[in-house]
Amino acid sequence: FYGNGWYGNLSAFYRNGQNIIDWTQACDTCDLIAGNTTRVDFGGLEFSLRKSLSADATLAGLQFFEMGYSYLSNFSPEDPEIYRSLYVFDFLRHKLSLRAAQKLGERLKIHYFLSYQVREGQYRDAQLAKLIDYPEVWLLNASLNYDWRDFQFSLKAQNLLNRRYFDRGNVE
Repeated sequence: FYGNGWYGNLSAFYRNGQNIIDWTQACDTCDLIAGNTTRVDFGGLEFSLRKSLSADATLAGLQFFEMGYSYLSNFSPEDPEIYRSLYVFDFLRHKLSLRAAQKLGERLKIHYFLSYQVREGQYRDAQLAKLIDYPEVWLLNASLNYDWRDFQFSLKAQNLLNRRYFDRGNVE
């Protein structure tokens, strides 16, 4: 969908994977090894909606705002209790993203990024020595951009809410 300053997109996908290479761990003290997972099918949806604002109609220099959402699901005949996987059983199930850009001057802009993530799977906490579900997390990032001639300089700040989160177990 496109028109009148709006842009929207909806996608659905399905991937039938066979003999996918994955890093697995059979036990807590076992090394990670690369191997083929027999079969993993992924399916999902992605949605985005963006509104561009005209220069004369912007509120406090707001140039655009955008929302996106993605959902991912998988199916594998492999049992997640048999081994731990780096990719097949640990993935982002839900991700909601909000983004906006604000013009602060002729050459200065700030971009805001807010996301909500729900990661599927578990990891073994190194201190507690027990399996823990990945926590849901809200993340706030910002980027200050300055345009000068053909260059753009940027200063980025991530995780402004100081949230503890993991993309991989025990790796903050």
